[in-house]
Amino acid sequence: MKFKKVLVETQCWSNRTMAFEPSGISVTTADIWSFAFRDNDDNVLVSVSVPVTRLKELVDGMSEFSINAPGSANPGRGVAIPLYDLLGITHE
Repeated sequence: MKFKKVLVETQCWSNRTMAFEPSGISVTTADIWSFAFRDNDDNVLVSVSVPVTRLKELVDGMSEFSINAPGSANPGRGVAIPLYDLLGITHE
């Protein structure tokens, strides 16, 4: 499987406060969070929608690490959730 983990942003850098602040999944008011998996030509292969409550359960307690989105000068922090866990698939 090519896709092994999905990245979920939890914080972003604020130039106003000069500190990381909650963002992404930490502050959303959405009920559903969607991921689009794309090929190298940027074509969507499949999309997955997950209830935000489930996603927050998965994110809670995971170690955050620094991220920088392609083309963005704004650093962030997030977690990498194994795709098997996101989809609720039992694996060994």
